[in-house]
Amino acid sequence: MSNSRPNFRRWNQWFCLLAALAWPLTAAVAELPGTKLWEYDTGGTYLTAPALAENGMVYFCFTISNTVTGPGGNLLTHVAHKLSAILEDGSRQWEVVIPVRGNVVIGDGQTLFLSGKQSQATTIALPGGVTATTVTTTNGLFALNTDGTIRWQRPAPDDFALGADGNLNGIFLGRNVFATNSTNDPSGFTLAAIQPDGQPQWEIQSSSNSVGATGAVLSVSPSGVFHLAVLTPFSTTNVIPGPGGRSITTITSGAGPLNAIATETMGIRLLSTGRLFSSPVFSARGEALAPSRLLVTNLVVQTIALPGGGTTNVTTLQPGLSPQSSFCAFDSSGQLLWDSGVTSSNFSPAVVAADGTIYVGSVESNLYAISASGALKWQFAAGAAITASPALAGDGTIYFGTEAGMFYALTTNATVDWQFTVGGPICGAPVIGPTGVVYFGSDDGKLYAFQGWAALARSPWPMFRHDPTHTGRAFQVGLHSERPATNGTVQLRLNLEKNASYRLESSTNLVNWQPWTNVTSSTGGVLRVNAPINSGTERKFYRLQGTP
Repeated sequence: MSNSRPNFRRWNQWFCLLAALAWPLTAAVAELPGTKLWEYDTGGTYLTAPALAENGMVYFCFTISNTVTGPGGNLLTHVAHKLSAILEDGSRQWEVVIPVRGNVVIGDGQTLFLSGKQSQATTIALPGGVTATTVTTTNGLFALNTDGTIRWQRPAPDDFALGADGNLNGIFLGRNVFATNSTNDPSGFTLAAIQPDGQPQWEIQSSSNSVGATGAVLSVSPSGVFHLAVLTPFSTTNVIPGPGGRSITTITSGAGPLNAIATETMGIRLLSTGRLFSSPVFSARGEALAPSRLLVTNLVVQTIALPGGGTTNVTTLQPGLSPQSSFCAFDSSGQLLWDSGVTSSNFSPAVVAADGTIYVGSVESNLYAISASGALKWQFAAGAAITASPALAGDGTIYFGTEAGMFYALTTNATVDWQFTVGGPICGAPVIGPTGVVYFGSDDGKLYAFQGWAALARSPWPMFRHDPTHTGRAFQVGLHSERPATNGTVQLRLNLEKNASYRLESSTNLVNWQPWTNVTSSTGGVLRVNAPINSGTERKFYRLQGTP
């Protein structure tokens, strides 16, 4: 294992920070960015992307595999999945065995959500030197307390994201949440809201005969629209003339790509735009940014034997998907806004910086920077596949890992600030804490903590599943007039970021603005206030401003 220290470009910034520290010189001095603070060895492998709670607790899952010789020489392979809670200093708070392994989502501060579907294989030695393998599958969505005890369990969805209040009342996706999860289940897919006790609050069934979701992460736009990708089965029958006046019937079946966009009020709407885009991340303007595969038509020629001898060629058109994805932007109705022309057989989940720049990795070993208008700014050759989402710090640093075990800290002009090699592939996304500490896991079974330059960026989508708690939900600060004016007042709805401070200002001419009141929300979400309509004989206008 090796590491590379920070480049000298940043040292000036670091020394300025040291100069600002208060005397005496014996006071504690922070570690240089790029310094490994600690590593926690799980003794297992396949670490998921860590989630970070507000109290500094780091949650992640991993897998332990053991093969032992049982009675009669039978080989028994046991696979166990564990959930760990690690303190900021790298010590273990607790560790529990759980039925599945998946990315942890932190809810309202008191609930952890976890969903997964795992198979366990047992190989048994039989007489005659042969073996038999049995496979059992466990799947489910679990709600756990913050001590690791299970609160409730439901059948596993394809994916889920949190509602605005930190619970599941808003978004919950399954091919058929309350029945099976078979990809061939003809009953369609379900979008549902789950209450904190695990019981359904509402449920929407797709109107089409849908095969199901493509397995992409469910994501939620700033306006509360749920995005997912689905495949809908098709069957076409063609009758064509054959030799001797005979007719030949051909049937082509398969699954055609559609995109589903849904809200609680409008139900599920299927869009067929000639493209299938996976669940997106979102820009500040609410644009859906995602890899997209073109819907292509393949010409299939088959040779068919005819009754009484002889053959004929039958040509059919079979819809399919292009082998390469192209990174694109879509509007709120699913229509294409731009195609960057940047292609890959498999992109990592993307992130969006404050200036609109999109950063996305690929299995072809490149990290791409794409402008807000879809132009390629640069690409960085990382030397190995990048399958996990990057994470953006407030100073612009881009953190990401590769399947060769190299972890990078990159500047916005594609210069390596520092790098570190670990003992296994990095397949989970990093998370950045409020003090700039960067956490990530590796398939070498270890969770790492490195000192970084700055806290997580305040941008439209700065990391995997949007935020350190993995809600999968975009947030948009906003001010709306919600109720018609009565008794000289109007009710304003304020969408506020958690623990952020804002100033509500008023004006009578849209030029000169005066502070009206300061607002802060400890929980985030919606706050409603009543405000006067007029100032004397002049009508009042309101705007919401962020404060430091």
